Amino acid sequence: MNATGVDIAVAMVDEANRLVESHHTGTSVVRAVVGDAENYASELSEDGSIDVVTAMGLIEYLQEDSNLLASAFSMLRPGGMMFVQCRNRLFNLCSANRYTKSEASDQEIPMLLEHLEASRKFSPIGAPDSNAIKSTVERLGELSQVSMSGPADTTILPQRGSDVLRRQHTPVEFAESCQQAGLELESIVYYRMHPIPPGEKELFPDFYNAFSLAMQPLGTSPVVAAISSSFVARIRKPLNA
Repeated sequence: MNATGVDIAVAMVDEANRLVESHHTGTSVVRAVVGDAENYASELSEDGSIDVVTAMGLIEYLQEDSNLLASAFSMLRPGGMMFVQCRNRLFNLCSANRYTKSEASDQEIPMLLEHLEASRKFSPIGAPDSNAIKSTVERLGELSQVSMSGPADTTILPQRGSDVLRRQHTPVEFAESCQQAGLELESIVYYRMHPIPPGEKELFPDFYNAFSLAMQPLGTSPVVAAISSSFVARIRKPLNA
């Protein structure tokens, strides 16, 4: 399998190619190139032959979805797949932070509740199966070994939030963007579950992160939709496209 990574930062591309040179073995081609993620199809001169496209930690920084998805459509073969990580706007219902305040101020809470229900169709399963529940319970049982202490020096606690409001999507909103680009959102998997509001993370950061990881087996079910800060969308280019 051949693979090409695209990044706008020259230093990141140089480091990636250095790692490939020092660790990659075999006959497949693995490379990184400098390019614009929104127009990578034309830069790579790929047209309808790619099996899989991924975009992780990217779309939240773009002004819109259309260019990224259009490039993926032109690169993918019919039936090809795309995987995109999105910040989950449904999380604003439970995050109890400035995002929640903004949604309430804009009177968007009723819409988010509608999307919460409508997004159930994108989860691979409805209720968590017994294996997912068992795995989650086992992981939660291990949390007693995780430190509950916060930073030793409370004068250096990080500020809550940042000045950058990264773009978010509900699964329904992202499905609409995919449809406009000729792609189909088939399913999503939620991750980064946070039953405890993120503003409290600084009180016990190790436990906060371990709690999130323990709940990951539930990610294929909609029961965690409103407490997950992110999701990965599984997208397909139709066979007749």
